[in-house]
Amino acid sequence: MMNIEAENNYRIEKELGFGRLAFFLAISFFLCSLFPLSFFAPVPLATALLLYGRKVGLGSIGLIGVAMALASSMYPPMLFVTGVYFFAVIYALCIYLIIEKDMHPVTGMMGFGALLVFIMGVFFAILIGTSDFNYQLEMEKLIIRYFNELKETNSEFLANGGQEARNLIDLLSNPKEVVSGVMQIIPASLFVSTFIGMWAGLFLVLRNSGLWSRFHDYSYSLDELVKFKTPDYTIFVLILGLALVLGGEFISGGAGVIWGKNILYCLSVFYFIQGFGVFIDCLTAWKLIGFFRSFLIIFTIFTGWKFLTAIGLFDIWINFRKFLKNNNEGDK
Repeated sequence: MMNIEAENNYRIEKELGFGRLAFFLAISFFLCSLFPLSFFAPVPLATALLLYGRKVGLGSIGLIGVAMALASSMYPPMLFVTGVYFFAVIYALCIYLIIEKDMHPVTGMMGFGALLVFIMGVFFAILIGTSDFNYQLEMEKLIIRYFNELKETNSEFLANGGQEARNLIDLLSNPKEVVSGVMQIIPASLFVSTFIGMWAGLFLVLRNSGLWSRFHDYSYSLDELVKFKTPDYTIFVLILGLALVLGGEFISGGAGVIWGKNILYCLSVFYFIQGFGVFIDCLTAWKLIGFFRSFLIIFTIFTGWKFLTAIGLFDIWINFRKFLKNNNEGDK
C-alpha cells in the first residue's frame, strides 16, 4: 500500500493546493448547520483526510474545530453546529480508517458503528446518571415552545377546521405525550442515527472514489457496500420485537412494549440499507443514470424510506436481485 504521508508534501504542493482543502472544510461547516443535511457533513472531511493525509488534513480540521468552539463561547447558538461538527469529525475519521486500513466496507461500517454506539451509550448513561439536570423537563419546555410557535404560524389553518387541522390540534395539545414517546425511543434513535450516518458517509465517499483512488490502494468498491445483506438470523430478533410490541404489556408491563419498539427501530436501519442496495441495483439494471437517477435516489430516501425498509425485509426470502438477473439475461 502506498505510503501516504511520504507522498503528502509533493501532492499538496504540486497537485492539490490548499484551496481545495478550504473548500472541503467550508462545505462541511455549511452542512453541519443544516439538518438533516448534517448527515453528509463527514463526507468532505473524510475526503480531505484521504487527499491531504493525517498531518495536514487532521490538523486543519482540528483548527476549525477549535475556532468553532471559541465562537460558541461568545455566541451560544453556535454550540449546536460545533457539536454536530465534532461528531462529523469522528465519522470522517472512521471512514478514513476503513479505507486506509483496507477494510471491507460492511465490516468497517458495522465495527465502527457498534463501537460508536457503545461509546456514546456509555457517555450518555454516565452523563444522565451523574447529573441533576432534568432532561425530560427541559425537553418538555422546548417542545411546548415549539408547539406554541406552530400554533401561531398555523392559526388560520387550525381555525378553518377539517380532519388534518383536528389531528394537528390533538398533537399540539399533548406535548407531554410527545416528549414521553421521544424519551422511550432514545436508545433506538442513537443506534439508528449512528449507523445511518456511518453508512451515508461511507456510501458517498466510495461513490466519489475518483477523487482519492490515485492515492489509496483500496481493494473494495461501492458495490460491496450496496450488496449489504442482513443476516438471516435477525428474523428471530424481529419476531421477538414484534412479540414484545404486541404482547409485552401483558408480559412485563409498559417496559416490554418500549423494548419491543426499540428493537424494531434498531433492526429497521439494516433492512433499510439492504432495501436501498436493491433499489440501486434496480436503477442500474434499468440503465437509469445522470440527474434523473440522482433525483430518484434522493426523493425515495426522504419519502419512501419505509418502502425501502420493507423491500430489505422481504428480500431475505424473495431475493429481488434474481429477477434483475433474469431480466438482464432475457435482454441479451
